[in-house]
Amino acid sequence: MTRSRLVPSLLIAVLGLALQAPSAVASDGVLEINQTCATTTGCFSGDSAGFPVTISAPGAYRLTSELITPLFGGANVTLVEVTGDDVDLDLNGFGLRGLVPCTGVPATCSVSGSGRGIDASGAGLAVHDGQVFGMGSHGVFAGQDAHLYDLTVRSNAGNGIFVSAGSLIEHVVANGNGGAGIASIGSVVVRDAVARGNDSLGISLQSGSQASGLVANNNASHGIVAGLGSEISDCTAVANGGDGVRVSSQSTVRDCTTRQNVGAGIGATGSGNLAIGVHSFANDRYSLEGAFVYQDSYLGCSNNSSFSAFEPGVGAAMTNGSNSVLVCVSF
Repeated sequence: MTRSRLVPSLLIAVLGLALQAPSAVASDGVLEINQTCATTTGCFSGDSAGFPVTISAPGAYRLTSELITPLFGGANVTLVEVTGDDVDLDLNGFGLRGLVPCTGVPATCSVSGSGRGIDASGAGLAVHDGQVFGMGSHGVFAGQDAHLYDLTVRSNAGNGIFVSAGSLIEHVVANGNGGAGIASIGSVVVRDAVARGNDSLGISLQSGSQASGLVANNNASHGIVAGLGSEISDCTAVANGGDGVRVSSQSTVRDCTTRQNVGAGIGATGSGNLAIGVHSFANDRYSLEGAFVYQDSYLGCSNNSSFSAFEPGVGAAMTNGSNSVLVCVSF
């Protein structure tokens, strides 16, 4: 081959390599994700240009800019899709930003769609240190054994956070979403979570869940819901559109305060429940409603003169275990 033919051939080869998806790797070995690589080249092997950014291999990933939904596709665009197991996604203080506006308390979202901030089918996902907002569907959807922490998830048309069994959620704020603030499929652990102004349930957990340090205020439906055999502790539920706290059977509600809820302060749909150290008053229905053994509790009067402080319901048993104060038991 002559030199004149060799030079163009080399240029074509170099250009071809340049157009392949680069792998921006930080000095600590973490793969980097940003708006530029997401929209122009793809951010690493297995990812192509355009949303969603696809993560198919285990390892550590980090945002180095916000990811912003393009105008075309809007509410139906997913920003990050995780198909592999054991992925750590550090939002690094940045946000995944959609275009859906949700306003009011509880929130009303004017647009909805299929787009998710993070859509993870793989197990063992960790997501932390950032925000997800304005998505057409769920903010974060995660498979089994996820760990979500230090997150703010707001103004999404679906659930703020939606996780599967075995997951751990810590230090999160889920406000103003069009669905529930936090919801689970299967038993999970939740610690130190806030859910305010969501257009459905504040926090909805399945059977066998454990949750502590919860705040659920001004949600359109019940503030905190938990299934069979769950434990809810150290919680506050104020001004929700249903019960402040609602459990099924064989569950424990401990050291919780509920007031000004449209339904009962604390309610149960089944039997064998414990209420320990609760303060419930000024709700529109009973302070405690359903089958409970209660102790060390303060059960105050209702805002509605038709209801007493507590009510076992038809066929249910309610027992004062010890050291409880009941006021406005009858009118």
